[in-house]
Amino acid sequence: MKKLLSIIICTAILLSFSANVWAWTPQSTDYTPIERGDDVIARIVLGSDTHIGYDGAADKLRNAYASINKLGGADALIIAGDITDNGLTEEYSELMSIISANSEKLTVDLPSFKGSASGTSVGTTIALLGNHEFLAEGVDVEERFREMTGQEPDGLYWIAGKVPVIKLSMTTHDSTATYASKLAFLQSSLNSIDSKDYTGHIFLVTHIPVKNTVVGSVFEDPFGTEIKELLSKYPQIIHYSGHSHENPYNPNFIDQSAGYTSITGGTIGKYFDSCEYTEEKLGSTAVIFDVKSDGTTEFYRVDFENGRIIYENEEWVLDSKDTAEDFIYFAGLSKGYAGANSRPAFPEDSLITAVGGSTPTSLVISFTRAVPATEKNYDYVDHYTIVLKSKTEGAQNVTVDVVNDLYYPTAGEKFTAVVEGLTPYADYSVTVSAHNTYSKASRPITSKKTFTAGNPFTDVSREDWYFDTVIYAASNGLMNGTGGSLFSPTTNTSRAMIVQLLYNMEGRPEVTYKPIFTDVKEDAWYTDAVIWAYENGVTTGSSATTFSPDALVTREQVAVFLYRYMKDYKGEEMEEGADLSAFPDAGKISPYAGFAEAVSWANGVGIITGKAAGTSVTLAPLDSAQRCETATMFARFHRSFVV
Repeated sequence: MKKLLSIIICTAILLSFSANVWAWTPQSTDYTPIERGDDVIARIVLGSDTHIGYDGAADKLRNAYASINKLGGADALIIAGDITDNGLTEEYSELMSIISANSEKLTVDLPSFKGSASGTSVGTTIALLGNHEFLAEGVDVEERFREMTGQEPDGLYWIAGKVPVIKLSMTTHDSTATYASKLAFLQSSLNSIDSKDYTGHIFLVTHIPVKNTVVGSVFEDPFGTEIKELLSKYPQIIHYSGHSHENPYNPNFIDQSAGYTSITGGTIGKYFDSCEYTEEKLGSTAVIFDVKSDGTTEFYRVDFENGRIIYENEEWVLDSKDTAEDFIYFAGLSKGYAGANSRPAFPEDSLITAVGGSTPTSLVISFTRAVPATEKNYDYVDHYTIVLKSKTEGAQNVTVDVVNDLYYPTAGEKFTAVVEGLTPYADYSVTVSAHNTYSKASRPITSKKTFTAGNPFTDVSREDWYFDTVIYAASNGLMNGTGGSLFSPTTNTSRAMIVQLLYNMEGRPEVTYKPIFTDVKEDAWYTDAVIWAYENGVTTGSSATTFSPDALVTREQVAVFLYRYMKDYKGEEMEEGADLSAFPDAGKISPYAGFAEAVSWANGVGIITGKAAGTSVTLAPLDSAQRCETATMFARFHRSFVV
């Protein structure tokens, strides 16, 4: 589902592509340099998905280079595909301008190089093709890549003359078996490395990961059986990939279940797909590898956005001499982490709240975020399971899993998820459980009340007599809440609210501000509605110079507003009013011209049906109209005369 969402997003971006107009700045650049010991024979930075052409991506790449320099420099930066957002010439030009300003040029004639003599800059940059480069239509994508970058799509490089890196580019935007044709090149490269009696780590860089290895690899199977069998014979391989834009704080960024080590690094230039409920432009990360002379490789996940090393107090070391049986990192997708037996937990005072979403079949569910069992990265809360149990006859129960958006700068006390596919306006109880990345679940929490799909207000429930009409008024754009998830049904209605309702019902036509009334300022929420109502004869002011927007309206005045809207503004021929003599307080209707006529009409067409008062039913014409009453009158009017 997330990959489908990514495709939709990518398509939308392609259709609306324009030059970068959105500026991005890091939250922090306060790095402590990573000391490079004498035993480090090469420092390699692996990143992916720069997506140059996407808003803010160029700024993120520039910041990545600056961050690498602050961290102590590197011999190479390798970008694992989706180097551009759409494969366009202007995107390549911007990419290469940034690369040229920050690293030495790598050409096809330079497969082995020494990197920066000073050790405090990026020695060179290697790039390869991802699926986004193939969004460019009517061009030879590989030839454009060669022309713009000076590199071949595939290659074998010896970083600092000592550490081998094999890169394999994609061959199509279709990510199914896209690397199968690279088997011969991969085998030849591995044979070449073997011929040098090299015994250290071998880096393999592709855009898409092998299926069911690292987080985000459950969608495609792009390698084919023969390549996967070949890779399984080389436990010293470190396979780096991108594509999924997963949050690298997730411990499943590393996996050794396939017989070698797989690592993914999120994205340098775009956003984390797993942060579904946060700002979409968050995210800029990569992985730094220090390859050492003893055959070990120490690595660091770097959060460029926040200027920090991820889980910096945990040691991350790979040994090229290990066989698959010796691997110390485990995969959550295929087998549980043996030490992660503790479970996440919800705080004792955890609460679940919910309001209806933007459709009658959705709920926006919020709850107190669960707490990991420990601060170790393998206890990261990966997802929540939300179970909605129907309390309405004929409605189905619904269960969904939602990815936790626990990204360092955005992890707040509350988590919010939108659940779709519910029965319209059905009632549900909600139960939530938290899971770490190794399927260890918390004790669940359950809501103390039921929630109605499509009901956006926490202070309006199905038991209220006005439930249906308030929901109707809100869902048809007639009446909004008063802030947050409140409708304030018993709050009295003001003149400003009434003209705003009429204005909403008319479709909010464009108006030009005029200082007609001294008490209606240009930036008030009701200003456009007041100007429209005055200019179209829907209402007048309370005086020649004032409108009195905060003055409360009575039930009879609501009827007058609707009557004049129909008769004077719409020019409709009005139906004859009802006989009001049955109401004991009919004589209390104000004697102003047209008031009795308006109330009689409103009763006759079913807009005002009366108000219970003990054992009798009254018109209560002089009572202030509560918002629930106003919503009801407007909903009845809308049903009868608008739709």
